[in-house]
Amino acid sequence: MDELLNNAPCGFLVVTDDGKFAEINQTLLDLLGYERDGLDTLHIEKILPVAGRIFYQTHFFPLLKLHGKVEEIYLSLRSRTGEEIPVLVNAVRRERGGVFINDCILMPMVRRNQFEDELMKAKKEAEAATLAKDEFMSVVSHELRTPLNAILGWTQILQNKEPDEKTVRHAIETIERSAKAQRLLIEDILDFARITSGKLSMEVGRVNLAKTIESAVEILAPAANAKEIRLETTLASNLRSKALVSGDSNRLRQVLWNLLSNSVKFTPSGGNVQVRLERVNSNMEISVRDTGQGISPEFLPHVFERFRQVDNSTTKRHSGLGLGLAITRHIVELHGGTIRAESPGEHLGATFTVNLPVINKR
Repeated sequence: MDELLNNAPCGFLVVTDDGKFAEINQTLLDLLGYERDGLDTLHIEKILPVAGRIFYQTHFFPLLKLHGKVEEIYLSLRSRTGEEIPVLVNAVRRERGGVFINDCILMPMVRRNQFEDELMKAKKEAEAATLAKDEFMSVVSHELRTPLNAILGWTQILQNKEPDEKTVRHAIETIERSAKAQRLLIEDILDFARITSGKLSMEVGRVNLAKTIESAVEILAPAANAKEIRLETTLASNLRSKALVSGDSNRLRQVLWNLLSNSVKFTPSGGNVQVRLERVNSNMEISVRDTGQGISPEFLPHVFERFRQVDNSTTKRHSGLGLGLAITRHIVELHGGTIRAESPGEHLGATFTVNLPVINKR
């Protein structure tokens, strides 16, 4: 028998009209638990249970003789140990050397069900990805229009009216804030495009994580103060000059900024956000803990997936594209590190922990 057919994932059997085996592949032998040495003693009825024999004699074989083929017939085989094995059979009748033989392909239903489950899972994942992308495009258009509308609105006011100094100052601040927000959105989109194409650039060098954390905290401090959120930093004094990792300082600052800005965004007024840096074995570990809205157990496994937010509706969702944490995870992994999210549940806060391989200072 051809080696390819002999090792096929499904069973192959050639049986004569009187029920004797002419050929059988190794897959079916293994499934039934027989050795090839005893092939000449095997008969079709030996591998069928009582009900299967009756069905074979009264339906399967008569149909095969009448039509020359049968398609997708369910049968149960009986193994050498007596176990019943459900299979799906397709058979074709042909003449060889003046004798009619019947070629049968037998697909174990367990394997077929597994294939169908895998196909259904892939289909659902593809549909979910398409839906997520559609929602993402809707969010992109909404998020980009929001600051743009503010910029255009205040520009028209400044052009068509004679505003006082206070209004002019407020307009300029709003335009600047909106332009910065739009720039951040565009940077996220560009970073995502670079990641998907494998072109995210990195300038690797020695990075002091203590200084990176302090820089990110300094940037986020005004936003935290505006919400009366207490922003705490815990850095061991002996790590200030030893918290060295190999990486891109700007990208690692982006990681810290993303995590801190999320914590500030999702923490209500009067809450706390704490950043901690410590050495754990051969890693530098950064944890960002907040007392914010937390993450539900259902959403927690998906928190780093692209396009995902807890609520994707443009009316209830928080601002942003749902790309920040996906980008953050990718940057961390490019540095040979790991990131994980933990939360006791909704309204109970969350903790994001980043581990990066340490390098020894020479």
